[in-house]
Amino acid sequence: ANIGVSLASGTDLAREASGMILLENNFSVLIKAIKEGRVILENIKKVTAYLLSTSLIEIFLVSISLIFKLPLPITAIQILWVNLVSEVLPAIALSFEGAEKDIMNLKPQSIKKPILDNLARFLIFVIGIAGAGMLFGMFLFFGSSFESYAYAQSIVFAGLGVISIFSALSLRSLRRPIWEVPFFSNKYLLGSLFLSLVFLVGAIYLPFLNNILNLQPVGFLEWVVIFCVAAVSITLVELSKWIFNKKYGNIV
Repeated sequence: ANIGVSLASGTDLAREASGMILLENNFSVLIKAIKEGRVILENIKKVTAYLLSTSLIEIFLVSISLIFKLPLPITAIQILWVNLVSEVLPAIALSFEGAEKDIMNLKPQSIKKPILDNLARFLIFVIGIAGAGMLFGMFLFFGSSFESYAYAQSIVFAGLGVISIFSALSLRSLRRPIWEVPFFSNKYLLGSLFLSLVFLVGAIYLPFLNNILNLQPVGFLEWVVIFCVAAVSITLVELSKWIFNKKYGNIV
């Protein structure tokens, strides 16, 4: 055992020698503690994967532009808006995800195992590559149709925000498909995603904000394209879950 456990009703010697004292005189409380610990670990993985996936998209977008000496698809202040305004509430809300139904059937993990396992890293990479590739393609397409790149940057900004929202929904479970997760089980997340979308739309259409962020109002057809791109992105994430679990089993 990693630690010794004793009951509060045990002898003084037993309590002094143990690393944990159970105030309830019943060892069954350990099961509840293990379950809660697993839920916390899972939610840490989800939040970390969510934040890193969007950051990876931003890194790829900027890196590709610098390598090919092209205008930036998204500016520093726009990245800050996405990271500090659009993503903060969903990231906090993901930490309130409840226990998945098979959480206690998983094998115990080594204390030396990193928080981000192979599946989490794989999903981060998929979201980063797919999101950056599609957003950069949109930037080149819409940027070539206008004299100014500001409109293309606005589309990339909107696309990044929508992909972030879709990714949060997909990452509610790292092992199970999105349709197996009860949609209304985490009302905090749904509320935060709604606010995130409101902040995104406000940044694009409110004159005060779009002047600061150097954005332009996005047309209806462009929004259709953006949501289609986000749908493709979340489909790739769900497909990646299925492929990974099919190959390596339903593991954490």
